[in-house]
Amino acid sequence: MPQNGPITGAGAPANQPVVAPLAERDLPEAERIFRVAFGTFLDVPEPETFWSDRDYVYGRWRASHVAALGATAGGQLVGSNFATRWGSVGFFGPITVDPALHESGVGKALLAATMDQFDAWGTTQVGLFTFAHSRWGGHSTWDLPLSVAQHSLTVLTLRERMHGQRLTRLDGLRELLHDASEGLLSFDPISPVKPHLGTSFMQLDARLQAAIAARYGLRPWCEDDHAAHKRADRLAAASEAFYVAGWSRDEIRDTLLISDCPLADDPLSAPEGLRPWEPWPAPLAASLFLAKLRELVADEPSAHAPGDLTAIVTREQTLRRLATAFARLPVRTRRKCTESPLGSGLHDTFVYAEAGDGSQSVEGVVVAGERDETGAWVFEAPFKIFTTDEELLVCQGYNCHVDIQ
Repeated sequence: MPQNGPITGAGAPANQPVVAPLAERDLPEAERIFRVAFGTFLDVPEPETFWSDRDYVYGRWRASHVAALGATAGGQLVGSNFATRWGSVGFFGPITVDPALHESGVGKALLAATMDQFDAWGTTQVGLFTFAHSRWGGHSTWDLPLSVAQHSLTVLTLRERMHGQRLTRLDGLRELLHDASEGLLSFDPISPVKPHLGTSFMQLDARLQAAIAARYGLRPWCEDDHAAHKRADRLAAASEAFYVAGWSRDEIRDTLLISDCPLADDPLSAPEGLRPWEPWPAPLAASLFLAKLRELVADEPSAHAPGDLTAIVTREQTLRRLATAFARLPVRTRRKCTESPLGSGLHDTFVYAEAGDGSQSVEGVVVAGERDETGAWVFEAPFKIFTTDEELLVCQGYNCHVDIQ
């Protein structure tokens, strides 16, 4: 059950949020807001049904070590947050606000009440339960927080640069997935916090790392490789703390216990429209991360080095161009397609299709065809591509070879 959380905003004007323990009658609305908030943030087609198979609200509300807080405005629930106590360590989240009320002070009111709860518990270490895309607790001197996906690509690129030659596919995959266990936990604590989380957390993290290694066939670190990885990880962390989170060099040394100086240059080439060290939008970072992951787990070796992001960045730019071009097609033409490109690898299926006799080949986004029970395209049946030449082309699946790029 929810604990006796603080109440803030009592007696405030009707348009100001009031925070109090989340009532059981408000759980359905809290869950709806949770789905819509995260679905909107991730730009899914139907936010109302996003993550309807997961429970982030009811289970936390019932837990004895969790304080569930609800924010109301005008008598209506508009947001919620969950503060969790693990001994001397506390973390909060998911914190969600009705997207229609973003930037209206609801989140700040929930956060203030949450910090009061941590003070009442006497917690000495506090963190944020968040998507694996947010590092540094979401703190950023830029408009957006830094994603774990972008960090993982940074470490991969740095590690290959420090190696002085192309990494093997498995070594690149191991670098890319070095924080994957934290992604599964949706908990990315900075290193000085980890010893305070206890042996149970460490054992859970080790089991997750073992499962990830088994799934992707990763080799255990040898001493030299692990030392090189940690060097790249520390350099990335020091640079992110300085350029993104706004930490001083003294804070990096004294709090993070990292003596390495921040890098002068961003090892990642900034995508179009972004500046060096600027956090990428979460969908873009996730799309590029997954594209590199697909490249590294492909059956056939890639022509590109594991640390080379040129191909996947170019492909993402191509997807955006095709989405723009498709939107300019006549409405009657677009209605003949069952899918509209959105310009992101998270949604669009970009393929290379070659005729069975090798006489011709095309690249493009799949915009119509059959799907199987998992939602994957059935390429043995006819399907339609919007090609990189901005033409609609029907491919007879039985007579062509298709590679998802």
